[in-house]
Amino acid sequence: MLPMRTLTRHLLTRMLAMLVVALLMLSGLLWVLQTLRIGHQLLAGGPRWLLPGLLLYSLPTLLVLVMPVALAVAILYSLDQLEASGELEAMRTVGASPLQLAQPGVLLCLSAALVVLGATQLEPRALSRLQRTVRDAAAHTLAAEIRPGRFHPMPDGAVLYARSRGRDGQLQGLFIARDRQLLTARRGSLQVLGSHHMTLQLGLHLSRGEVLLTDDEGRLSQIRFGELEQRLELGPILAPLMRLVARQGSPLLAMVSVLALGLLALAVELGPGRRRRAIVGVGLVPLYLVAAWVLTQRTGNLGPLLLAALAGGASLVWLVRAGGPGRERGK
Repeated sequence: MLPMRTLTRHLLTRMLAMLVVALLMLSGLLWVLQTLRIGHQLLAGGPRWLLPGLLLYSLPTLLVLVMPVALAVAILYSLDQLEASGELEAMRTVGASPLQLAQPGVLLCLSAALVVLGATQLEPRALSRLQRTVRDAAAHTLAAEIRPGRFHPMPDGAVLYARSRGRDGQLQGLFIARDRQLLTARRGSLQVLGSHHMTLQLGLHLSRGEVLLTDDEGRLSQIRFGELEQRLELGPILAPLMRLVARQGSPLLAMVSVLALGLLALAVELGPGRRRRAIVGVGLVPLYLVAAWVLTQRTGNLGPLLLAALAGGASLVWLVRAGGPGRERGK
């Protein structure tokens, strides 16, 4: 009989190494794809801390999203490689049952579920920081993109035009048109105001100008001012960017999904017939993910929870009933 401690350590090491590789690859790919949705203008014009901030604050969400798939891939690939090298068959020959071979994978599933639980606890705060990072970067980029000699649509529906920019960075010769109002100023500057409850504003400070108003009867009114401060809400133009960071799922669903896919991968890979296992293993994980997504759209969290409980429970029952020591499995 092969010592269980040695067998568990060997299998667990192989699966854990593959899990780390799968996590890095999948989370890296997903992070790049999601970051590109923000737009190259924001990434290019944003502050230097933008990319590190996006990566840091999106880590909990990325971990929750990719852990179930990464775990299934790690188990399927690791056991398939051991089968191909003959190690798995040797373990069966010396008396290891499917349940004994599955124990390291079960330990890894439980550990991964606990990691995901911790990530879900950090996720709300991280998403809040991520929202602030995206909003601040978008506001700074918008303020920096104001160029003299161009008409710039503003978030509140106004159109801004500046004749030139002084050496101090302030805009000169400003015109702002909004509905029946025309505002002119000799000098002006844009600055990002502090955010309050996730609502960010852009401040427009104008000096030495006048406001021309037209009433319903077409009469013109003129108001001169020395200093004028206007605030522009950035919510409307930032709404598309917020879709990136709006995700928050159920901690229970995240944990159960990890356990279900991990146990399902173990049951598939430790079953009879290597060719059949390869076919089933490649198709079963995408099928489970599609079914979970469809159920989420139709039933919320209840459907995916039931699906995960069914898949994980059935896999665990099969592993327990798979037979005692020494039962051989054909290739």
